[in-house]
Formats: sequence, structure tokens, C-alpha cells
Amino acid sequence: MFEKAENEAHVIRDKALDLKLKRNESGEPSRDDYAQSEITLQEERDRQENGQQGPKARRKIELRKVFCEFKITIPADNQKEEQKIVFTDDEVNKIISNEAILRCRPETLKSDKYKYNFLRSMRNFNVSADEWKKCIFKTPQLFCQSPETIDSNIKNSAKLIGISEEEFIKAAIKHPSLFGMLPETINSNIENSAKLLGISREKFLNAALKRPSLLVQYPETINNNAENSAELLGIKKEMFIKSSLKAPQILYLNPSTINNNIESTSKLISIDKQEFLEVALKHPQLFYQSPMTIVKNIENSVEILGLSKEDFIKIALRQPSLFHQSYQTSKRNFQTLTMIFDNDIKETRNAILKMPASLTYSSERNIIHCILKRMTHKKYSLAVNPEEELKKFFLTRKKFKDWDKMQVIINKIKQSERAKK
Repeated sequence: MFEKAENEAHVIRDKALDLKLKRNESGEPSRDDYAQSEITLQEERDRQENGQQGPKARRKIELRKVFCEFKITIPADNQKEEQKIVFTDDEVNKIISNEAILRCRPETLKSDKYKYNFLRSMRNFNVSADEWKKCIFKTPQLFCQSPETIDSNIKNSAKLIGISEEEFIKAAIKHPSLFGMLPETINSNIENSAKLLGISREKFLNAALKRPSLLVQYPETINNNAENSAELLGIKKEMFIKSSLKAPQILYLNPSTINNNIESTSKLISIDKQEFLEVALKHPQLFYQSPMTIVKNIENSVEILGLSKEDFIKIALRQPSLFHQSYQTSKRNFQTLTMIFDNDIKETRNAILKMPASLTYSSERNIIHCILKRMTHKKYSLAVNPEEELKKFFLTRKKFKDWDKMQVIINKIKQSERAKK
């Protein structure tokens, strides 16, 4: 009897809590009402131990059903086939764990209004259905926001920070929380970050547009990362910041991780830390590369090229991108490079030792270079742009129609080689 009474008491309390969730027209409760009626994690655990479900648990079950049944069909057009948009189980679990979504009425979210909002948003912002779905997965509260509200944020943010709406949307697609942030907050983050780092607003904005996470980070956090990274690496803050503008993500990486990457890599490839650090400052991608990935790339590249490890490290120090270029890319580039030298492996290897950058030249560039050599019966430096030289070859002979045909061939070569990557 006592257990029955206790269960009834819980039910009554749950109903009371649900009644407290006063909602506006969108189905979302006010902050004050939700704060007053919020169920603590401990209360939820107590209920689970007693075999009971609290309001949040029941709400999640209802919301899961809503999002599992959510489906949008995008009609076919002249360019694309019909597309069906649904959420996977993993995506649904992420979405229904969001506090903003938990405050929404399940019955309200079933409305066709939200499907209409989804379609309007993707069309208003000129993004694909898959892109907008990914935005909702990363920032679920976008599902509940009206297209008008998001559009207003885009327009005001772009105007305030001094970029086009298209540029802002491109950045927000990478970091969707920007769609819902106050324009004043974004602008303040830019100004204060630039000031703390000692660089112009324009330089910081350009870096942040490459890595939009910087637009939502606290300026103090970004500055602390820069200062601590510089201190651990034993360099001036200004040197680190100058390098970071080429690879902005190092401004929000853990300073210890950055320093460990430099120390561990230099030990693993048997060179002085200072020497590797100087290379990394010119080529900052090395700050965030895994030491084991670099070692693996070196080992595999050495096998492909037939060089000693020491020789490869020497050329990589001259062309640092070779440290993190995948061995699959190096292999394909090397194979097509040998075609230029009539499949003479030794001559190809010697060319790479003289000019390490040649190993970074794309396979399509090498194939076009090979065509240039065959058609002109001349040897060209690997550094020349083979497509430009081919164009000169045809146009100086006034073979305009032949050049048009050659361009078609070149484009097919590019498409074919890029499809292999």
C-alpha cells in the first residue's frame, strides 16, 4: 500500500511539474519556468533505481519517436534525383539530449511547420539538405528556430563584422552555433581577440573565417593558448601568432599537445627540437600533426622512393609538407613523375633530391607535363606550369581549335585523377 501511495505521489508531482512548463506559441517554455521545474540528475537517478521514469526520461522517449518519424521528401529536379531526409538513431540520440529540444513540446514538433522551416532554411541560405541536416545535428536548437530569426542573425552579423552574407553562411555551416549567436557577441569576440593577440582586426577575421571556431571562443582563452604555447615552445608570443595565421586551428589547440607534437616528432625522426620547430613555424600544419602519423608517412615514402630515411628527412626539411603528405599521394605523384623521365626511376629520384617540391606536384600536373614533353619534343623544368606552356605552344602556332580540343582532354585528365584521390 505504501509503494502504491508513493507511486501515486510521484505521478501527481510529475503532472504538477509538467503544468509548470508554461510554453509560448513555438512550444518552448520560458527560461524562468523551466529553471523552476527542472529535474536534477540525482532525482532522475533515484527514479531509475525505483524503476520509475521522470519527466525528462519520458520527454526523451516522446521526442525520440518524433525525430525517428521525421521525414522530408525533396522532389527531383533537372539536376538531382528525389531525396529523402531522415535522422539516424545516433543523430536522434544527440538531438534529444539538447536542453533546448527537451524544452519543446513533442506534439508541437510533429507539426508540418518544422518540415516547412527545414526546407525554407536550406533554400534561404542556399545550402544542401544534407548540409542543413548536419547543422541541426551539431546544433539541435536550430530545428526550433524560425528561418526569419536565423536570417536576421545572418544579415546583422555579416553587416556588423564587415563581410558578405555568403561568407558568414559559409563559416556558420562549419560551426552552426554561429547561426544562433548574437551579432554583437560575435563582433565583440573578434575585436577583443585581435586586441589581446596584438594583431589587426582584419587579420584575425581572415583567420577566423578559415576556422570559425575562433568566432565563438572566449578571447581570453585564445590569448592564453597563444601565450602558453609560445612559453612551452620557448619562443616569443609574436612568433607563434604569426605562424598561427597560416593554420588558425593551433590557436584553440591544447598548448601541451602542440609542444608534445614537436618534441616527440623531433625525437622519433632523430633531429634537434629547435631545428624541427623552425620548420614548423614556417609550416604550422606540423604543430597539429600526430608524431606517429609523420613517422609512418616517412617510412612508407622511403619504401616507395627507394631512398634512405636520412635522405628523405633531408628533403622533407626543405619541403616540410612531405612530412604530412600521405604516402598514397606520394606514391601516385612519384609514379606519374617517372613518366616525364621515360620511366627511369634513378633519374626521377635524382630530380626529387634536387627539387623536393616536385614530389608534391599532383599526378594530373605530371601527366600534363608528360604530354607537353611529347608534343614539343623538349625538356622543361619541373617547376614550369605545364598547362600554360601547352597553351603557349598551341596559340603561338595559331592552332586555336586544337587548343580547345586539348583543353577538353586536360579537363578529363584532371577529373579522372582527382576521382582517384
